[in-house]
Amino acid sequence: MKIKLDIKMQSLTGSSNSLYGINYDTSTKSNIAYTIDLESGKSNKLAVFQFASGGWFADTFSASNKYISAYGSAGDLWIHDKISNKTESVVFTGYQNIKQTQEGAFYGVKFNNSSQLNEIYKLDIKEKTESKIADIKFPSGGWFGSSLGFLGDFAFALSGNSVVGPSHIAMIAIKTGDVTHTELSKPLQTIFSSDDEVYGVNYNDAFKTNQLYSLNTKSGAAQKIADITFPSGFWYPGSAGGLSTYTTKGWVSLGSGFKLELVLDTYGLGLDSSGVDIIGSKIKQNTLGSLQILSNASQQQLSELNVYDPISISSFFKKGVNSSKLLEAASFMTIDKTKIKETWSKVSGAAQF
Repeated sequence: MKIKLDIKMQSLTGSSNSLYGINYDTSTKSNIAYTIDLESGKSNKLAVFQFASGGWFADTFSASNKYISAYGSAGDLWIHDKISNKTESVVFTGYQNIKQTQEGAFYGVKFNNSSQLNEIYKLDIKEKTESKIADIKFPSGGWFGSSLGFLGDFAFALSGNSVVGPSHIAMIAIKTGDVTHTELSKPLQTIFSSDDEVYGVNYNDAFKTNQLYSLNTKSGAAQKIADITFPSGFWYPGSAGGLSTYTTKGWVSLGSGFKLELVLDTYGLGLDSSGVDIIGSKIKQNTLGSLQILSNASQQQLSELNVYDPISISSFFKKGVNSSKLLEAASFMTIDKTKIKETWSKVSGAAQF
């Protein structure tokens, strides 16, 4: 799916079934937050953020069930209350990023020059207070500001080298302050959460495309979901995120998509560097779990399957796997259907897909 926006945006964020964008208005010298229609791409003005310095951190644009917010370079956190329709700013200085959970709780990360450590705080926007949760010593010494996110009772962030790796995910227990660093199996540009899962995006230089992964935060395993090709070849990592929207087929997500149904239409969410398009090539869930259920195959059999190799496929079917169901499952895989169509049909004798 490709939604053409009616105006250029600096960043995107999503919450529940709503998508939001933000840009800079040269006539008023202020930033404006918009709601964006998911069908037409039409934007409607929602709030004006008048940053004190005139600038802000694009990675900090976030949304929850209660608020839309963005953090200025002068320390002013601008917040639009979706319920009261009021917009105001609160000052929290020195932060590298401030974001909110889906429930509207704010957290920020800053660097302590004395200890040479990053610190994460809970921010009370009503009382205008800051409460330190933990010190964070990233393995690489630094982190990706766009990656601050939340999963249940945890905050998380990404560190490392996004090209050659290794990348690490830091999981911070909000209640206890315990911090765990896990090395990921793929180098990533950013990570985000949606529908109680964590996802990551990287760039595959060999295939000249970005790739979307689901992540196991405990083992560090990264399971590829889909390729995402941006028209300009570049994108804004700060715009990655999860956005659930209800359709007649169940819950689907922009950037995720494993809710209610075994196989769901899903979309990768990202803002192209041209600032014009939301790019989300239509993809399907591609996991060993879904294939196992559809084909009655074992995890070991699936790990041995090479969808482009006739010998592998033939051996796979001879093991008693339901070929028609496997072909049905394959139709939902992010693989080159044209390339394997003839091979699969010859081996299995099943219908074309």
